[in-house]
Amino acid sequence: MEKLDKSLVFTSSIVVAPAEDIAGMWVGHCLNFDVISQGSNPNEAFEAVIEAVAMAVLDDLDAGLDPRERPSAPAEDWALLVDAMKHGQKVRLSDVKADSRNVVLATQATFVFEHPMQDHDGFKPFTMPSDTALINQQAAA
Repeated sequence: MEKLDKSLVFTSSIVVAPAEDIAGMWVGHCLNFDVISQGSNPNEAFEAVIEAVAMAVLDDLDAGLDPRERPSAPAEDWALLVDAMKHGQKVRLSDVKADSRNVVLATQATFVFEHPMQDHDGFKPFTMPSDTALINQQAAA
């Protein structure tokens, strides 16, 4: 986490893969915060996990907690990211078909939480998501 004046900036690793137990669904997992969400295609899963992370971080900030102290994802989930980073090829998230199987996408998102200049408390999130990911066709689900 970086603090820039009245902003907090987080860069987080995200893995997106087809859901193992629900046909046609994709799961987005932000590894740094161990936050998971889902969508009907890779882009939806990515956007859903972005929103879920923003809500989790805002909840932490509102409660006076440090979001960096949230537990990270388990080692096996980080291994999926490392495998995709080592063996994947660069693709656009929007180019991955919703019916793709045995695919693991790895990407990053930068979260920026702006503290408003007005006199009310709280942070407002916005993100600068990546539009590309590394795709690993051979990763085990």
